[in-house]
Amino acid sequence: MLTGLLVGLILPAAALLLFFAWKGEDTQLLDFFIRQQQNRLLSPLLSLAVLPNLGIFWIFIKRNQYMQARGVIFATLLLAVCVILLKFSA
Repeated sequence: MLTGLLVGLILPAAALLLFFAWKGEDTQLLDFFIRQQQNRLLSPLLSLAVLPNLGIFWIFIKRNQYMQARGVIFATLLLAVCVILLKFSA
């Protein structure tokens, strides 16, 4: 389960970093995320970053690695709580 949890947290972080590399425009990483939060775009961005978890979940299920798949689901739920908190924060 720990493997799935780690993969489920690392893949969205990597997706966010790829988006930063694509749209960063010579800013610092923290400044980029602060600006995204000010523009109310951080929660949708994080929601899209979780999509790679669907693929890794499918891979774990196909390989009958159900505990790792459970870890991916748990990581996705943790990130969903973060999205909800970001969505309704001031």
